[in-house]
Amino acid sequence: MRLMFIAVLLAQAAAYGEQFFLINTCETGYHETFDCFEGTYLSLTNGFSVYKEYRTVMTNGDLDFRGVCEGGVTAGGCYSLQTASNNRALGFQPTDTKYTPGIIEMRITNASPYDIRTFSLSYDVVCLNNSDRSSSIKLEYGSPNVLSDTASSINNLTPLLKDVSPVWTYSNVVAEIKPGYVLKRGACFVIRWIFDDAGGSGARDEYGIDNIKITARSAGGTVIYIY
Repeated sequence: MRLMFIAVLLAQAAAYGEQFFLINTCETGYHETFDCFEGTYLSLTNGFSVYKEYRTVMTNGDLDFRGVCEGGVTAGGCYSLQTASNNRALGFQPTDTKYTPGIIEMRITNASPYDIRTFSLSYDVVCLNNSDRSSSIKLEYGSPNVLSDTASSINNLTPLLKDVSPVWTYSNVVAEIKPGYVLKRGACFVIRWIFDDAGGSGARDEYGIDNIKITARSAGGTVIYIY
């Protein structure tokens, strides 16, 4: 049977210290849609951080948080991608100097009384294929200090040649994550989406992620934590 849990999702680690977001639920999955993201630091969902490159985390006041866009922008930045009238995603317009690579990071803390051994993850890759350049999104995970595990088979590519009439497209990704160690109560886990160039030249597509769902399980397969 499913068990009650308390899950804590770490928020962005800014210069003033870490914050926490508390989720209490029972037999209900949490679905992150980013529909409340306004393309600003303060509207980022708690637990998520954005990096311009591997070591440059974006903080409050960063001018490269550029608000909401429907596509077709040229200025490099982190945007709330308005993919439909009632839907938004978190993503980038990369340039030569920004978001190549770019990173979206999610930090999780096990606040349940149970050991976590595996995670089931699903998310959508969104793309406006309006440039003759291919980009990639790779999945990486591990402890906060050692992100050495890469889901090598999870590498989504945008098309190399642009569409004649570009529209927002969605590609669903499903992954089973096995950390290789037991995530004890209070232990932290990090999932990263790494955005980078994959081929071609010139301008780059706008692309990002949406509709994140994650379920954590104990050794016996009992669902103990649903984010």
